[in-house]
Amino acid sequence: MATNIALGNAMEVLQHLGDAKPPWDAFLQTSKTLLGADAAAFMMFDGEQKLDLIKHSDSDNSSFREYLDHYYQHDAIAQAASKSPAGQWWDSAELSRAPEARKLPFYADFMPRHRLGQVTALILLAEPGRRMAVSFHRMTARPNTVEEFAKGNARIFTEALLRAVKARVKGADVQLSAIESALSSIDEVVFLVNKNADLMRCSPAAYDFLAEAKMLSPTRRGLTHDVPKVMHSLLQALSMALATSRPQQYCVPLSWGVGVRFDITAAPLNLKFYNESLLLLRARKTSAFDVPDAAELATFFGLTVAEARVLLRLVEGHSPKDIAVANAVAERTVRNQIASLMVKMSCTRLSELVRLGSLLR
Repeated sequence: MATNIALGNAMEVLQHLGDAKPPWDAFLQTSKTLLGADAAAFMMFDGEQKLDLIKHSDSDNSSFREYLDHYYQHDAIAQAASKSPAGQWWDSAELSRAPEARKLPFYADFMPRHRLGQVTALILLAEPGRRMAVSFHRMTARPNTVEEFAKGNARIFTEALLRAVKARVKGADVQLSAIESALSSIDEVVFLVNKNADLMRCSPAAYDFLAEAKMLSPTRRGLTHDVPKVMHSLLQALSMALATSRPQQYCVPLSWGVGVRFDITAAPLNLKFYNESLLLLRARKTSAFDVPDAAELATFFGLTVAEARVLLRLVEGHSPKDIAVANAVAERTVRNQIASLMVKMSCTRLSELVRLGSLLR
């Protein structure tokens, strides 16, 4: 009876893994109770197998600080599971049977000092740039734990958990596709990257955009650039967006007068699985040769048709004298129109007028 109640509680929590803010504390508590563990932890690693985040339940905080600072690099389970598919279980008791494994600091030092008799872990997500797992800790090891979890209530829970993970990932894909569809009419694309500029979610249109800009790595798994300094600056912009939670902008040069403009923001919760370090990039090509339409300028700034044409010429780089010759009018006429533009657009210098008119590029 108690096991059925535990299964019911755990399954109820799984129904909320698709929420904007999933109940991770409740997930860890109910799942460890169902599986008979003393503690549980949720972990995410990036494409370089570096620990991105960890959330734990009923464990000593000092042990997890040690794990984060040092021991995760020697975690035998994390190493063994680095290339395994989603749905696979790993057991420290089985891995430690190898003599070389028992010499690892994770087994020889970390586990004994923190009274960890056994750690079992389930791979939840296995992507090139992101891996996710949930682990369960016991003070006393049990034999044949993986076989035990492959049947009964544990199996029912595991299969439901993996389905919930897939559903959340698919939901994020659908939402990202909706955003890109809305931007496609203005030739913009969006995609998700991690702090290392690895592509986490990228549509065919975004792949084509990056390939044309020669910013797609040979493996098609990350952003790149032929100039190391440019790539370094882009990575800095990504780090700044994560560290400050403030939008960043960065323009990557492609050729003279042409570049790609990136608007960088921390990815919203509904596009992430938990609180991993993901960024949403909105990209579009920019060109110094692009100019706004005269009608757009007239509408946006409340100008006459003649004033809008003068402003357009100024934005294109022409002088008042050039504009007068092109329009077959006196230069004084053009300068009077410029004076009117400055009043209407609240500018005091010609350079301000040009800069403001360029906003519609």
